Amino acid sequence: MSRDDTIPIPGTRRRGIEPRPSRGGRWLTAVTAIATTISFWRRRARSRRLLATLDDHLLRDMGPSRVEAWRESDKYFWMP
Repeated sequence: MSRDDTIPIPGTRRRGIEPRPSRGGRWLTAVTAIATTISFWRRRARSRRLLATLDDHLLRDMGPSRVEAWRESDKYFWMP
């Protein structure tokens, strides 16, 4: 019995054959991805603004130096 003669198991798909998502599903996926990215960028921008306001004592507790904190807080929100 060759590989092509195997009996299909219910609930499984053949490799390489995937159903195409509906047009509404693709839009929903795209909108969700955009919303997630924007939410991530807003959190990153807020944390960088807060990092810029920390005093030297708190920075020493966290680990980065003042120069490293300034460099990080000067980055644009989309930059990792």
